[in-house]
Amino acid sequence: MGQTVGGSRELNRSVSFWIDWSFLDWPNNRIKELIARRCDEMAGAGVNMSILFGAHFRWDFLPIMSRLHDLLAHIAEQHRLRGIRFFDHHSSVLTHRASTGAQREHIRCFNHHHLPFYPDPHFAAQMKYNGTYLNDWRMIDVDTGRPIFINTYQCEQYCMNNPDFRAGYHAYLRQLMKDVPLDGLMSDDGVYYPGWRACGCGHCREKFRAMFGRDLPPVSDSTFWFNRSNKAFIDWIDFRYASTSEFFGTVRQVVGSLPLMSCSSTSCSQVCNAHAISYEGFAPHADLSMLEICGVAIDADGDWTGRTLHRAMMQLAITRTTGLKGCLGMHYGFDPDMFELGWAINRLLGADTWLSTLKGRLNPKGPEADAMPEDQQLLGGYFNWEKANEHLFRGDADAQACVFFSRHTRDHFGRSYLDFENVYRQACCELFKANITFDVVYDVKEIKRYKVLVLPAATCMSARQREVFTDFLNDGGAAIVIGPAGLRDEFGQPAEEFFLRQGLHIEVEQPALPAGYQPSEDPYKLPGIECRGQFQSKPVKASEWIDFSFGKGKVWWTPAMDITNNTPRLASLVADVMPEGTEMHGLKNWQVRRYRTKNSQVLVALNANVTPTFSKKFTLGMGNPPIIEKLTYSQFAQSVKITSPRPLCDAKLFSPQLTEPVSGQISPDGKTATFIFPAIRTLLVVQLTFDDPAE
Repeated sequence: MGQTVGGSRELNRSVSFWIDWSFLDWPNNRIKELIARRCDEMAGAGVNMSILFGAHFRWDFLPIMSRLHDLLAHIAEQHRLRGIRFFDHHSSVLTHRASTGAQREHIRCFNHHHLPFYPDPHFAAQMKYNGTYLNDWRMIDVDTGRPIFINTYQCEQYCMNNPDFRAGYHAYLRQLMKDVPLDGLMSDDGVYYPGWRACGCGHCREKFRAMFGRDLPPVSDSTFWFNRSNKAFIDWIDFRYASTSEFFGTVRQVVGSLPLMSCSSTSCSQVCNAHAISYEGFAPHADLSMLEICGVAIDADGDWTGRTLHRAMMQLAITRTTGLKGCLGMHYGFDPDMFELGWAINRLLGADTWLSTLKGRLNPKGPEADAMPEDQQLLGGYFNWEKANEHLFRGDADAQACVFFSRHTRDHFGRSYLDFENVYRQACCELFKANITFDVVYDVKEIKRYKVLVLPAATCMSARQREVFTDFLNDGGAAIVIGPAGLRDEFGQPAEEFFLRQGLHIEVEQPALPAGYQPSEDPYKLPGIECRGQFQSKPVKASEWIDFSFGKGKVWWTPAMDITNNTPRLASLVADVMPEGTEMHGLKNWQVRRYRTKNSQVLVALNANVTPTFSKKFTLGMGNPPIIEKLTYSQFAQSVKITSPRPLCDAKLFSPQLTEPVSGQISPDGKTATFIFPAIRTLLVVQLTFDDPAE
């Protein structure tokens, strides 16, 4: 859903198309039969888009590239015959480099799903493409001056700023498109995978000097490295984001009109700074956004929001704001329950769906894991149900409130997850669990569309943002402000003028760093800032909200950097100033979002009364988290009452678990619709039609 997803566009219903080692024995009639069987199953299950998984570190396949392309061409043609779009998915920059037995075993255990056809290091040193050696393309460690080795994948990475690499990758893309009739491309990993120590090659140093007029200092220079009080280090952060965005832009130039996307597991976290990954940078060059829900998407208590919600809402914001053609929410699972939940979460939030088993990462390996169902075999009937009911999912979020995501704060302030991301996450979860439909906004041009603005820990603000927020309040808006709003400018330097006045004074203190701290430390392990404030010369308690008028509007403020213990709660403050709207009654602990068209409203509800059962046999490689093998739901829905401030002329209830829609009994005044229906376990959708068009 969202403004960019409406109209007549077919929603994306996607699965992964896995290839394993047997596929490389090509051509092979048995593999041809397997491809045909899979494509038939996908078509029958309502799939309209499939995305390759395997042969991921594409550069490692140079010795057999023509064979691989011939295989992919056959797969693409079989998809096309059945009306299914086929996307290639490969890493643009990563290459396996194993030199020891332990490294090779790591690849076998954790990266089996990549189909790691990696070269021997001595052979790799002789590999050339487009006239240059691949080894000359590698990212260089800023500290050591040596190629960087990435332990996660036992690999090295090519530098996106290296002109020879760019020319080589562009040449490869042109050959790929010539050989394979693709319907789209997911160009993956074009970010700084090694983190802060990349890249110190001559090309990056020269480009940084050309853009900002300064040299990159050695890692020993503590006045620069990881010092956000130094504008020069802010320049380095921005340089790396600019590099990843620019590189993806060159991919767009090569592929032309071919549908294009990249990968992202988050655009919210301060971890993004180390890798220079944010879909904001990709979006100007992309057709679709995507969000990879890595690992287990649900906690032991059945809650999925803390892991997923704030990230998904940001990705949807990018999709809406930049006019992309959809956002793919990618969920991993190994059984029908998790596939159903992943799809239902996407439908609740207004995202398209990409479901994938990722069974190649399971530990332990063996026949039992290999025998698990394939992606298309786990879909049940909900893709087909969605296909038959696409009209339900074409509205915009009916949001009167928005949560502002401060990219300047993410990039240019703080050291810890607690300094920004956690507060933003809490704000999203608080509103969502109260069934308040809201949008995330990062472009201030959108603010004026909303009645209520939530500013979670937006420490850094540009002059333009201050102006827009001030105008919003002067015009009668309500702002609920958390923590050190506007204390710094967009570059993280002390602001000349405080955003909020009216007798409010805010101070921030950063805690001392722990002993043995390394500057590139994981921000999830560091203590957060402390925020204190005074209002009209009186201290404000951490759990307290103060409020005051601002122009025609009103401000609520708290110094708390953890809002879970505040009284009243954030959701209560927002609800109190929201205009009256449609409400759904009778569902205990179900999650609801509202969507609108000109003369109708759609309410999507998901059962949050769910308990996961974790596998005692399998874990997921790379950290070995447990995997879910079953979900148990309680509090099934059997009746619902809808109240509306606008008179209703029709009301219908839909669910994949109903054979046909149920009509609601509308009250004489048209303000209430009541439904009674067979038990619904997971997802229901109510469509309301009004006599009078929405304003």
